[in-house]
Amino acid sequence: MRKRSNPVRHIVRIVISMTLILSFTGCATVETIYHSAPGMLPGTTRNMKTAGYWIERHPFPDRIILDSRELEFLNRHIIDELKTRKDLLDLPEPYPSIKIKDRIDMVSRSFKSRTLFNEKGCQVGESFFREMERKMGIDKLPADIPLRFGIISHYTNQRVFPTNTKIYANGSSPSL
Repeated sequence: MRKRSNPVRHIVRIVISMTLILSFTGCATVETIYHSAPGMLPGTTRNMKTAGYWIERHPFPDRIILDSRELEFLNRHIIDELKTRKDLLDLPEPYPSIKIKDRIDMVSRSFKSRTLFNEKGCQVGESFFREMERKMGIDKLPADIPLRFGIISHYTNQRVFPTNTKIYANGSSPSL
């Protein structure tokens, strides 16, 4: 005589099996891909990026740290010696286009020297760069370019070439 199966017991087995299967697949880690460097360093919080956070912790927040002469000296040191910033007021007027052409050439060469891929995972070839140079119209730049305005930004994505085509350092990761 055959034993009759208990439907509740059968359902419990199915639920336990599904739970085990889903727990293994649901816990798969997904690689976080940053299109820029993370905005926060490990061990820091968002409010640490505000002046108020640091002013609150300083024992003498109203004390002058650098007078105007010392501040001017520090700024000159950063601009002239460290060369990490440019003073927009020090740029020549008009701006010589040869400097722009040289900078574009330097950036283009740095990209051409690397193996890069498009969004489809195909390697970007020399024809891509020739087309970008044609679109830039570097040969049409006047000898001198009048300065109009400058924009200083905290962070910005930059389009290096005149295209919507994205290029990547490898064929499977959207990070350059």
